[in-house]
Amino acid sequence: MSKQTIVISGVNMKDGGIFTIMDNCLQKISQYIENKDIKVIALVHDKSKFDYPNIEYLEFPDAKKSWFKRLYYEYFTLKNYLKI
Repeated sequence: MSKQTIVISGVNMKDGGIFTIMDNCLQKISQYIENKDIKVIALVHDKSKFDYPNIEYLEFPDAKKSWFKRLYYEYFTLKNYLKI
């Protein structure tokens, strides 16, 4: 059985309440997936703000500059990364 992959997109969550929600979710997910056959990839604005084990972070600092960049990163870059 292959490892399940969960992708969490939070490239536009860089401050405020929405960032806090993202941070709390990643913390809980990291604890939940420990010793499970689940891979989690988090798309974030700045990966230095997160340090939870069991999660792979992909950093996209320019994604918030425009909707086009955000869509490009989420649909094309990630598709190539995961080889879907």
